[in-house]
Amino acid sequence: MVRSGDTYQTIAKPADLNPNYRLERVEGNQYGVTGANDLIVTYHYKALTDDSLKESKSITRTINYVVNDGQVQAVTLIRHGSKNLVTGNITWGQWSDDQWNEVVSKTVKGYHPDKESVAQQKVTTNTDNTTITVHYIKNPIVSSTESKTVKRTINYLVDGNEVSAPDSVNQEFTFSRDVFTDTITGDVTYGNWNVDNTSFEAVDSPSLKGYTPDLKSVTALTVTPDTKDTVITVTYTKNPVEVQPTPKPTESVDSNKTDPADSTNTMTKHVNSTTVTAKSQIINQVVPSQPVTKSKKLPQTGEEHNSLATIGLLILSLATGLGLKKRKKINLLID
Repeated sequence: MVRSGDTYQTIAKPADLNPNYRLERVEGNQYGVTGANDLIVTYHYKALTDDSLKESKSITRTINYVVNDGQVQAVTLIRHGSKNLVTGNITWGQWSDDQWNEVVSKTVKGYHPDKESVAQQKVTTNTDNTTITVHYIKNPIVSSTESKTVKRTINYLVDGNEVSAPDSVNQEFTFSRDVFTDTITGDVTYGNWNVDNTSFEAVDSPSLKGYTPDLKSVTALTVTPDTKDTVITVTYTKNPVEVQPTPKPTESVDSNKTDPADSTNTMTKHVNSTTVTAKSQIINQVVPSQPVTKSKKLPQTGEEHNSLATIGLLILSLATGLGLKKRKKINLLID
């Protein structure tokens, strides 16, 4: 029994509670001294929650396509009557009959109607107003891929075929696009061609020793699906051989001056249209004449051999004179 002035302590009893509750707060003093008045301590618990649950509900919207371009067929039925002018009563005859003609469903690209046509119908006085709906359904489409390859071939040819030509170079690019075929009408719709990096790179002609190509390089080429296949031939021509010119004979220069007073002796002999002239200038010196030996005529050379021998003796005679102390000048001119 708790009496006034006694100390107290209140505690929760989880064992008495549902385990899915959690203590949230306590109102009042859990510890203290009892007084004359009653003490109230309140424990507040909160139920636990499981936030992992998920519930789904499907809501659908269906769209039905109908061509809103209807056609109204109206017919007018008539009947004849007779009115009594005294009583005012009218007696009617029979209504006429008519018909609604057949109507072929319109063509809508990419769609087909569920009714190819609305049939002809007889219309009588007992026929009610009628509404007929023709639904258009999207045609099934079959997708496929179309491709086209554009090629450029570079062939190398060596003029004369003395050496092997370089290997050919083959360049190609394949274009592709989507193709959509309507399975009902057979109509075909094409997508766009892929046109990324659509160019052939430039190709330098290979080096071939001793030969020169007529094209140093085949230029780059931008291609489209409409570009035709091309073949380019590069021809190698043999380089010309440079002929070294024959050096001219060096003419000797006489350092001795020519004295105008010197007498000049000239001897000229024609040999086969070639003129040989020998000149000698003698100063105060007489060149002794040399005996000339007449050679026999050779069977093949004939008179020309004797003439050359005579000229040779003359040159020898002049050369002997050069050994003298007096100046001598010998000019040998051959035209």
